[in-house]
Amino acid sequence: MPLKKGKSQKTIRENISELRHSGYPEKQSIAIAMSESRKSKKKGKNKHLWRNKLQIHPKT
Repeated sequence: MPLKKGKSQKTIRENISELRHSGYPEKQSIAIAMSESRKSKKKGKNKHLWRNKLQIHPKT
């Protein structure tokens, strides 16, 4: 039961549906799907911050 990676409403909805079909209670399914969504958002922000740091402080 691997969940999809992403932060869009469609991905969250599909992950909730997948968890519900696997037998998780509704509230727990929502919590897990939202947690996975937050992880995706954090990863995206870190990539941009890293790029900005490289542009501001280039090694020469």
